[in-house]
Amino acid sequence: MRIKKILFGLFILLLSTYSFAEPKPRETLKYKCYVQLEDQSKVIREFNSVIRSSPVLAKSLLGEKVYFSDGVSSSNVIHVMECVLPKHNFIGQEAFSVSKKTKF
Repeated sequence: MRIKKILFGLFILLLSTYSFAEPKPRETLKYKCYVQLEDQSKVIREFNSVIRSSPVLAKSLLGEKVYFSDGVSSSNVIHVMECVLPKHNFIGQEAFSVSKKTKF
């Protein structure tokens, strides 16, 4: 009987500390994506996201505003060709060649 009370007490203690623990924020990952903009230009841009799946990330970027180097003018993403983590290379030849010319 005493063991049951101790186990029950430990169980309650465990539950109480678990319920007061703050959830950890999801880690933000940086991606580089080869995208087509409204003006039909194709560029590589970096995006930060908590999404860990490239296909899901690609869908979420549609309509996202991308700013040009002047910091004022922008264009929306209409198509995402490929997204990879910065340490990886693009698979598509066109994206790969553009990435070699793009400085981050």
